[in-house]
Parts: sequence; structure tokens; C-alpha cells
Amino acid sequence: MDELRVERVLRAVESIPAGCAMPYGRVGRAVGESARLAARVLSHHGSAVPWWRVPNARGELPPPLMARALLHLHEEGTPLTADGRIDLRRAGLDETDYGQRVEEALADLPDAQADDEMQEQSPAQD
Repeated sequence: MDELRVERVLRAVESIPAGCAMPYGRVGRAVGESARLAARVLSHHGSAVPWWRVPNARGELPPPLMARALLHLHEEGTPLTADGRIDLRRAGLDETDYGQRVEEALADLPDAQADDEMQEQSPAQD
């Protein structure tokens, strides 16, 4: 997996404040990636970022992680539903606000689109 793509997703996750949550799809969209890629990045590289703030679209985290996540979620005051899922209506960030937070977090990284274009223009190495 491309290091720049990984770093962009991890920074987007770090941009979610305590007590808030954003589903994989919104995290991915904020950095021009898919929900699936955001989930894969967190699965493989997310232990050092607040992974518990990124549930699926229903507000659920993988069952094996839920007990650990609940400790963090309660500590941060994240709103939960009666059945223990993250209440994304109350915990979610405004899309514009989140986009600005992510943009600031990515400001010192190369632009992903420009990086892709440069790679396409470079001659292939044998």
C-alpha cells in the first residue's frame, strides 16, 4: 500500500476530535479514497491513531474491538445508541468542518493527485 495514501488516511482519522466519530466512507472521501481503503489502512496501520472514532455507516466497530473501543468512547463522552453503537447523528462532524480539519492536517504532504500524475509521467524502471 502506498505510504502517502496510508499517511493521508491516518491524518484524517487524527482530525476527528474526541467525542466525535466519522464512518469509513467519510474518512475515505475526505482524502479521495474509498471506505474500503480507509478500513484497510486502519486495520493494518491504525493502532497509533484513535481508530475507535471510525465505525461503519451503522456506527458499529468490529466485534473483537468493541470492548476496547467502548472504554475510549465512554472516556471521551461519545454519544452511543441504546444498543451500544456510536450515534453518528450526534457524534458526527459537519462535512465542511471535517473537510477543513483534514485539509489542515494534510497541508504539509504532497498533493495526492499531483503525485499520481507525476508517477504516470515518469518512465518505467526495468
